[in-house]
Amino acid sequence: DGARKRKRSGAIARPPCDEAALQPPRCEAPLSETPVLVNRSPALTLWAACVAQRLGHDWQASLSLATALAAMFARAKGRSLGLPQPATNKFDAATQSVDLLGEAVPALYTSRGLRGLTLPRLATGDDSDSAPEPASPLQAQRSLSAAFGARFGE
Repeated sequence: DGARKRKRSGAIARPPCDEAALQPPRCEAPLSETPVLVNRSPALTLWAACVAQRLGHDWQASLSLATALAAMFARAKGRSLGLPQPATNKFDAATQSVDLLGEAVPALYTSRGLRGLTLPRLATGDDSDSAPEPASPLQAQRSLSAAFGARFGE
């Protein structure tokens, strides 16, 4: 069918299980000249997380905001393809907006700090009860580790 399978290089780095222990990747070895093949969402998420951190957010908030931004872009792509999308007006007055990569990312301060908000995926087409949820930085770190494999720290 022409589909290519991506080969993973090396073992997958397992992120910590505690959200407070999350740290940004560090480059401890010379950069490899071997290309990394990933989908656009993990690349955007990592890029946006690095930008958010440079803007002064901690790594956990940066991962969460980047995940929310990637979800916004994925919804926009889905809309352009004519796919059903959740309503975007479900954010309440407590929601803040954080400027990241030229977009207003919905966010909320939680007991664990600033978190980007995402809308749940549509399962049945009825989104009347779907409320925005804080994007998990732990899940984002795991997804990035899985996508980039052993190259995540480069």
